[in-house]
Amino acid sequence: MNDYAWNLHLLVTYLLPTVLRQPKMIGWLSVLLSPADTKHSEFVSFVADKRYQLDFTGQVISLERLLNDAFDNTLRRIYIGDGNRQEVFIFNGEGTFVQNNETYFFKDATTETEAFVFNGENNTLLYDFVVNLPATLLYDTSKLNSMIKRYKLAGKKYSIATF
Repeated sequence: MNDYAWNLHLLVTYLLPTVLRQPKMIGWLSVLLSPADTKHSEFVSFVADKRYQLDFTGQVISLERLLNDAFDNTLRRIYIGDGNRQEVFIFNGEGTFVQNNETYFFKDATTETEAFVFNGENNTLLYDFVVNLPATLLYDTSKLNSMIKRYKLAGKKYSIATF
């Protein structure tokens, strides 16, 4: 990691010629360079903030840590669970098209391959993951959604639930 630390007083003292190293001159130059020291401390805090943001990914453990740091830092009760997936595939070799209680059997007529079950609207992935929050937790919904959307993988759907 890069170290951006500096000591303005030592820097002024060492760069000043020995003839001019008087306490009054060092103090005057330190006061003149104090805005640069302020900007430097702002830069160091900016770098630390960006490194913290870059530490998170779309992985579950990373996203949990981010949300717990932001909303539930002491008890750390926020966790991420799997989404509800309802997929059923049954292979059957009979019939080309049969409808049975919103369950459809398809068979490819050209290759005579086995049929599979497509369960209408229920064969969809409703959510890829669910963010579980305690019911007693106070949080800003828009901030929570923006943090999740920033770090989740593209194309993944999520839901927020309380327990």
